[in-house]
Amino acid sequence: MSLTEIAQAWKEALKLEDAPVAIAFCSDPPEGVPQSEEPSPSACTFWRRGQTKVFYATADDHSNCPIGLMTMGFSLSPDQSEKANSLVSTMASLHYFDPSEVAHLPSIQKPHRAVVYGPLDQFPVEPDLVLFMLDGFQSMLAAEAIGQVAWAEHGQLGMFGRPACAALAKAERINNSTVSLGCVGARTYTDLKPEEMILVVPFSQLQQATENLATVVDANQKLAAYHSQQRRIITENG
Repeated sequence: MSLTEIAQAWKEALKLEDAPVAIAFCSDPPEGVPQSEEPSPSACTFWRRGQTKVFYATADDHSNCPIGLMTMGFSLSPDQSEKANSLVSTMASLHYFDPSEVAHLPSIQKPHRAVVYGPLDQFPVEPDLVLFMLDGFQSMLAAEAIGQVAWAEHGQLGMFGRPACAALAKAERINNSTVSLGCVGARTYTDLKPEEMILVVPFSQLQQATENLATVVDANQKLAAYHSQQRRIITENG
């Protein structure tokens, strides 16, 4: 199944308004892919731009966001470390973030010097991760297709919040999809809607999930009809 076919399947099944964003961590950017030229206040800003065009970004391009630099697996300079410590201190003073959490913040482990972003159906290389911005209903269908909500002895049920960019590193670490409820920074920088959240899926998992997607959507449509009928019958005869 091609990247175009995978992207189209998700767009149609979930009625997506926003394109899935493919993300790859590369030693060198693919030939012909331009570097980001716009200033970026955050790592998550690249997600929104990646919905419409393919580009790559370096550590310097991510440098305005010390937390994003850490989660994206880039090293921090002394100046960036100072900015990160200042930001964490501010968060701590607001009782938003405990400084002890920083040691547990995941970061991308794959060695890389550039991060490539772009629409899944236009991506020039095999992605490492694919990011979706979804509402609750879309997230439900996606999680069912991925198998993320299956009840099992070692299930991966659950989600997390801030920082939203950690969803990429967490998905890589557990080699499984993950959902972030978002954070106020990501919602500000990406104009994420109040009802939307972030789903990140390892590409290795996405193809099988795509094959499951049509079955999941069809099952939900049939169950919705069943439950609607049950509600009507019980309400009318109550």
